[in-house]
Amino acid sequence: MKKRLLVINFLALALTIAVFTPFLTPKGVYQPMLFGLPYTLWMGVLVTLVFVVLTWQAAIVYKKVEEEELQ
Repeated sequence: MKKRLLVINFLALALTIAVFTPFLTPKGVYQPMLFGLPYTLWMGVLVTLVFVVLTWQAAIVYKKVEEEELQ
């Protein structure tokens, strides 16, 4: 379980670094549009959703790790 928590933390850190690089959010780019939203906006929404899922998974794993340590 601790390895899974470490993987989740690594993914969150890697995503944080990737968001601030031109790879995910290049300057001045608004194409391609998705449902009328410019690229930067829908990419930001997508990244936020990924962070929510990572946080949810980390909470589940952390709860299991705590239960194992108490026993």
